[in-house]
Amino acid sequence: MIYDKPAKKSKVYNNYSNNNDNNSNNSNNDNKSVDVQSHLNTNTYAIDDLDQKLLELILKGYENKKIATEVKTPLSTIQRRIKKITENQYISRKNELNYKKLGLRKGYLQISIRGDKSYEVVEKLTGVGGIIAISEVTGNFDILCTCIFRDTDDLFRLLEKIKTIERVQEISWSEEVRFLEIEEKLASLSVSLL
Repeated sequence: MIYDKPAKKSKVYNNYSNNNDNNSNNSNNDNKSVDVQSHLNTNTYAIDDLDQKLLELILKGYENKKIATEVKTPLSTIQRRIKKITENQYISRKNELNYKKLGLRKGYLQISIRGDKSYEVVEKLTGVGGIIAISEVTGNFDILCTCIFRDTDDLFRLLEKIKTIERVQEISWSEEVRFLEIEEKLASLSVSLL
């Protein structure tokens, strides 16, 4: 299957009206021909069975050479496919520092805010040193932050700085003691969701 070629133009009949369509003045014509290709992003990449297998093996931590051996496909094909998968943001490759080895601790801050406009609080949190990730969430709190700190005093300074941000109501925190990655389950779960 070749992915770089644009798909053939397709016509679909539906009730979609196109203002540039010459037939748009004809109110009796409910089934208009629409050029689907012009409405699609031609840069998209369709995931097939091989790509799903590649995703599964990537999540298990396999390197390209081992993936090629596993799926009995040339290494150059695997490299090209993984590049396309990454370019189209089906996966992101990121390396994480070994915080413990660097003398840092990793924690999670659960922040509740007063009122709405959590995006304003998030914007202010992006400027707080020590916070490495911010997520707006639903549930018992509004914002989840991942942070790094050297010691308890460093953590308390971070918490005090966050408390000064307008609309921050409450902060709960926890520290990561141990991280266990369950690769097999993660890989099969992620790929089964496709």
